[in-house]
Amino acid sequence: MQKIFPSFDEKLENYILDVLSSKKPKNAKVILNILKHYNGDRSTHKVCQEFVVVFNSNPELLNELMIILSGTGILLGEYGSVDAFTQKRKDIVKWNKSKNIHIRAFVKEFYDFLDRRINSDKKRIDTEVQLKKLQFEFDTKEK
Repeated sequence: MQKIFPSFDEKLENYILDVLSSKKPKNAKVILNILKHYNGDRSTHKVCQEFVVVFNSNPELLNELMIILSGTGILLGEYGSVDAFTQKRKDIVKWNKSKNIHIRAFVKEFYDFLDRRINSDKKRIDTEVQLKKLQFEFDTKEK
């Protein structure tokens, strides 16, 4: 998919929006499979919002969309995932201005989802950093 559409452009967006307009559940998985190749990039957000509107009564599909939207690609630094998830939160803040109740409800759930990921990763990383410090102190005392 990314060879044909290296970036999520208007042509691809229009195609997916057209497929979404059919509101057929069988198309949902196809759309999600396309979206996952773009790591939740902001260029996919219009399609993602429409996906929420069309499939708002299917928590399984919305959960899968949350996973896709939280995709990060390459991470840098110890706290790379925490930084990436924090940025994802900022990226969808505009969605709260939507007049659609389903989009606003999705944002709240997505914020909760990201907050759990942020807290979990931060706790794990903090523990790893502490262990590395202890190991370093132990190694330097032995010498």
